[in-house]
Amino acid sequence: MSQTVAFLTTFAPLPATAPSSHAHIIKDLARGTSKPRLQDAIVTLLYNISFSTLTTFLDPDIKEFRLIQTRRRGRDAGEQLIVMKRGCKVIVQNLLLTYYPSFTFSFNTPKQKKYMQFAINSTQRLTLYKKNYQIGLANYCPELFDTLEFDNLVRMEIDKDGAWKLVYASYRDYFCKSWDAVWEGRTVNRGWDCLSLRAWVEDPRAESRKTLEILAEELMLVVVTGRMWEAIGFASTLATG
Repeated sequence: MSQTVAFLTTFAPLPATAPSSHAHIIKDLARGTSKPRLQDAIVTLLYNISFSTLTTFLDPDIKEFRLIQTRRRGRDAGEQLIVMKRGCKVIVQNLLLTYYPSFTFSFNTPKQKKYMQFAINSTQRLTLYKKNYQIGLANYCPELFDTLEFDNLVRMEIDKDGAWKLVYASYRDYFCKSWDAVWEGRTVNRGWDCLSLRAWVEDPRAESRKTLEILAEELMLVVVTGRMWEAIGFASTLATG
């Protein structure tokens, strides 16, 4: 995808001439003069799924909107992109499969095996099998995987004039299996919380603002370059209230 795109000019509720903080439908990914943002990717996704999907998202009388776009094919089959809206608040997130295959560590000495066995057992999350100088991860405790794991998650707000504002962004947030928990920001620590990356708009540091923008751009690229609206590669599930 080029660094600039062209916006659709025939959808009156989202005019192509609106400021960059507003949402625009991307018409041409190969050429144009506008730099795409996450809100553009969101409405482009919804528009290409169906006209009614986008109009439902924009309808102020719809109290809750949740679209789950599931990848059907390839190595990442089952991975989901989720777009949720409550009032003026929007959450976009890339949900990962909660699946970890069995694998084996090999060691040269009993001392190495003993150390790794202690390190893994101390998490109290994995069941081990042992054979000679190998330790294999063969099973897991169900409660560890009773969570939603998001590769990227971005929270945004839409003001009365239609401008979108980045509020929060994260890499690897974990929640209980509840959409209310996601909305309320009630994360859970699965034991490697130190690997998560989070940024808030309230944080005055320049690096936090930069992180917000980078994570939002990454999610935009996931949607646009992956053409996540294509029916042949994705399945859509829509819930409203």
